[in-house]
Amino acid sequence: MGVSFGGTAYVSYSRRDEAAHRVVTQLQEAFKDEWVDLKVDINEVRVRESFDEFIKEIGDADCVIVIFSENYFSSFYCMLELANALKKGDTVKRIFPVFADQMYRFDGSKEHWIRHWEAVKNDWHGENPPNESEKVFGSLAECELILQQLGANFPDSLCGSNFFDDFARRVAATIPACNESLVDWVKETYFHRISNSPNFDDARIYLGRCSEYVRSTLRIKTPKDIPDNANDQIAYLSKIAIPDMFDIFFKMNKEVAKEHLPEDQIRQYQHELATLLNKLLPALFSPATLPQLREICDCEEVEIIEIPHATRVSAELLMAGVDQREASFIVRESLNKRQLYPGRYNLRLPPEGGSSSPTQDIDDDLANQLGQKSVEVNKVLSRCDQYLFQGVAEPEPSTDYTPEQSRILTQDALADKKELEEPRLYWVLSMSREVSQERWDKIIRHIQAYYPQIVLLSLAGGFDQERTEKKFFTKLKHIIPTNNPTSITP
Repeated sequence: MGVSFGGTAYVSYSRRDEAAHRVVTQLQEAFKDEWVDLKVDINEVRVRESFDEFIKEIGDADCVIVIFSENYFSSFYCMLELANALKKGDTVKRIFPVFADQMYRFDGSKEHWIRHWEAVKNDWHGENPPNESEKVFGSLAECELILQQLGANFPDSLCGSNFFDDFARRVAATIPACNESLVDWVKETYFHRISNSPNFDDARIYLGRCSEYVRSTLRIKTPKDIPDNANDQIAYLSKIAIPDMFDIFFKMNKEVAKEHLPEDQIRQYQHELATLLNKLLPALFSPATLPQLREICDCEEVEIIEIPHATRVSAELLMAGVDQREASFIVRESLNKRQLYPGRYNLRLPPEGGSSSPTQDIDDDLANQLGQKSVEVNKVLSRCDQYLFQGVAEPEPSTDYTPEQSRILTQDALADKKELEEPRLYWVLSMSREVSQERWDKIIRHIQAYYPQIVLLSLAGGFDQERTEKKFFTKLKHIIPTNNPTSITP
C-alpha cells in the first residue's frame, strides 16, 4: 500500500551482509500483502544529508526491525540508526530484534563491541584523526551516543538502558520462522499506539451516542471476544486493514437499506454509519505523519507540498487528519455512476465556458489553459482570484469591487479563518499534466504571494499506489451519503 494509510515499520540492517539481504527479501515477501508500509534502509548508498533524515525518522518510529549480524555491529551507520532508535526508550516495545544467522547470539559480545567502538572513537577523534573525519565518518557526539547505548560508562549520559540488557529479556527471532509473529508484532505495536490516541476520542464518544440499532449491528460484525463498549469497538476497527473496515460499513449500510423500516429511520442509521466512518478515517494515518505535515502546512514559506498519495480522496483523508476534522466528501451521480470527490475544503476552479458536466475534472481545464499562450495563463489567474473572492470573501451582492479590492477582501477572509483556527483550504495541483513547469510555477507563485493560507498539494504516488487506493475507495463512495456539490466556503 505504501505510506498512504496505516503504520510504517523501519528495517535497519547492514547491506554488506548477504544473509541480512536474504532476510530483508523474506520480510518484504511477508509484508507484501499487508497494509503496513515496510521502510527499508539503504544507508550505504545515501548521501549524508539524506541519511540524517532517515536517522531522525527511525529515532521517532514506533516499530523498528533490526537485523543483527557481525557486519551490523561494525557499521557506523547501522549503529547510529540503532542508537537513535534506542534513545527514545521503550526498547522492548518498539524494537524487534532479528538474527540474520541462527547461530548468531549476543552472548559475551557486549564488552567486545564496547572496546571496538572506543577504539574507533579514539582513531577518528584522537590526537591524529584522519582528514575531515566528521564528514567521512561520524562526529564525536555520535560516537559517544553509540557507546552510551552499548552500555559504556559515560557519567553524563542521559540514556538509562542499553540494548544488550533490554534484548536479553527475550529471545530474538530468526527468519523465516518469525515472519508471521513479526507481522503481528508490527501491527499490534502500531495499533496499540493509535487505538489509544486522542485522535479517536471523537469517534468513541460518537459511537456511544449512536442508536442502539447501529451499535448492535456493529457488535454483530465484530469478533465475539471484543468487549461490548465503544472504546473496544473503536479499537477493533482501528486494528483491521482499511479495506476490511470499509467492507464492514458497506455491509452494514446494505443491511440497513434492506430492513423494513420507515424511510426516515433508514436515513438516520445510514447517516450515523457515514458520520462514524468519517470520524475514524482521518485518525488512521501514522501518528508521525500528521504532526509533521501540520507543521509544514503552517509554514507559509513552503510553496507546494508533495504528499505520499496518488488520489484526491486519500489527500482529503490526510488533510482531515492534519486539521483534526471529519473527512468531507461530495458524491456526484451522473449516467448512473457514483463518483467521490473531496468536499468543501478542496478548492476547485470553475470549468471554462461554465460546463454543466458534474463529472468534469476541473483541473483538466486549468491544465489545458496553462498549456496555451501566456495570455491564457493570466486569464486563469484572474479567474482564480474572482473564484476565491466569491467563495471565500462572501461579498455583498450588487457591489462592484476593483480586482485589487477583491483580492484584499479575500486575503482578509483567509486571515480570519486562520486566526479562528478553522480547517484550512487546500488545492491539489495535477503536476503530472503535460504543461510546462514554468507555467505551473507561475500559478504557484501567484497563490503563494497573495493567498499563503491556502495549502498547495502535489500527489506523489505512482500508478501502483493509485490502483491500490482506488480499490480501497470502491466501497467508500457507496457509504458516504449523496450530497449536492457545495461551495468552497465551510
